[in-house]
Amino acid sequence: AAPAPASAPMGPVRREAMVAAEDASQADARLVAAECAAVCTKLAAKSAGAGLQASVQAAIDVLCAMRDSGTLHASLVHMAFEAVSDDTLRLVFETVATHHLSYAGCVALVERALTPRVLALEQPASRALFATLEATLVRHPKAIVDGLLVPVFLREDIGPAQSEVVCRLLKEAVKPPFVEQFVQAIIAPDVASGRWGEQQVAILQQAINRKLTLSAPVVLALLEHAAASSERLKQSLKFAKFLLVLVQRYAADIAPHADLALSIAQKSETFMKGPLCKAIGEAAKRR
Repeated sequence: AAPAPASAPMGPVRREAMVAAEDASQADARLVAAECAAVCTKLAAKSAGAGLQASVQAAIDVLCAMRDSGTLHASLVHMAFEAVSDDTLRLVFETVATHHLSYAGCVALVERALTPRVLALEQPASRALFATLEATLVRHPKAIVDGLLVPVFLREDIGPAQSEVVCRLLKEAVKPPFVEQFVQAIIAPDVASGRWGEQQVAILQQAINRKLTLSAPVVLALLEHAAASSERLKQSLKFAKFLLVLVQRYAADIAPHADLALSIAQKSETFMKGPLCKAIGEAAKRR
């Protein structure tokens, strides 16, 4: 076969055009980054009075313009919200995270501005922060589930402050269909098992308390994840109580897997071991 013809060398005009286009693209990126930095600086301003209000409003107006033009999602990578107060962040979400913001845009905003703030908590969330979460849930429930609740749960090192936020939201604000979506997400096939700790169990208990309609495969997946964490949680009373509720509430779905459930229960070193094994025995009779 004849060799393929060599490509023609790039002419100077074409080369200059490509360099100019690349320079223009880099200049545009620098402008976007500078604009984003200016927005965050205004939002984080500490001065008082009308000047502060005007500065914050100007920054929010820019965010709204980005939202409406479809550029907010891509611009968020240049923004840092750590220095923004909870009260100001509440204003941002009230104005920007409306129904005009897409699901993807809201997830990105939540992941950038809210999730790091929740993960950094060492004390209970402020009223302003929790109000922001609740209000955003009303408008974008799936975005809060996917962008905050699931990532927080999947962090092994969360503490009581994080689990309290998630538990309060699951109890008071998240509607049952989205609680079910949350449960399905945290036991998805691509989620590593064996990582539950005391805080994850507390969150799971709150979710199950909502009396969810869970499918048999979801119940089995919960049982398999529980088995993977059973050794590290064998002295946990919370874990034993969670298992007892799971067995009692979903006995028909637990029945075909009673042997697996019993192997988890028998590792328990709490006083709940007896009642748990008894409940599993009762569930096994449904087979």
